[in-house]
Amino acid sequence: MLINRAVAFALVIAATSVLSSYCLAEGEGETAVLLGTRGIMTQNGRTWQQLDVRAKIMFVNGVQDGATLLLSHIPDSEKAQRAMDAITISGFRFSDIAKQIDLFYSDSANIRIPIVEAYKYALLKMKGSTDTDLDKLLADLRRKYNT
Repeated sequence: MLINRAVAFALVIAATSVLSSYCLAEGEGETAVLLGTRGIMTQNGRTWQQLDVRAKIMFVNGVQDGATLLLSHIPDSEKAQRAMDAITISGFRFSDIAKQIDLFYSDSANIRIPIVEAYKYALLKMKGSTDTDLDKLLADLRRKYNT
């Protein structure tokens, strides 16, 4: 559980730097995310839709680089590898992941969901999760972030 929170935090921090020149009006492109007992603001679909293709690819690359940086500090290499496997996918390019995130945000009901959640959803889809599992996850994400 600690790894998941730490990974999520690292992903947010790593990817946010890419977005500094793409900010929308304050608050529009951000959604609050609770990490443990601490809330942080992270970029959502409104920001994603303002990015060009190159920036989207850089964002996805930043997510993976941030995860790599964080997980390199975990002394238990087996746990670190399991966490890395959960938040990355081999055999695809960053542009493939970005296209899946584009599809995710093509439904306006997903616009307030943080990009890091859309990233995780895209990976699950690309890894072959069932439609039932994806539908349940999507319903949970919408319930959590659209209130």
